[in-house]
Amino acid sequence: MKLLFDENISYRILPPLSNYFMYVASASSFPAIRTDEQLWAFAKEKQFTLVTHDQEFETWAQTRKEGPKVVFLAFHPLAPDALVEKLAAAQAQLQAFAVDSEAKVITLS
Repeated sequence: MKLLFDENISYRILPPLSNYFMYVASASSFPAIRTDEQLWAFAKEKQFTLVTHDQEFETWAQTRKEGPKVVFLAFHPLAPDALVEKLAAAQAQLQAFAVDSEAKVITLS
């Protein structure tokens, strides 16, 4: 599973999350990504699952025909360590989501 975290999520979560997920990256690592549309297109092209607090991406995943899968974090932003714990605890759920060809968005709360 390849996870791409939007620019509003701290890059500090990447090293510890690499113990749980195949590939993790931050949108802030790709300077060419400057808009939400560019982030959406990049995630789709590179087959990333987009992880975000931004409800706009959740809406896009539900209403657009094509796009990346989206993990919508429907909770107040957490400190990096707490977010790592939350995502690690959801690892099995996220892995099942990744292989579900019908699922476009998963909400973690």
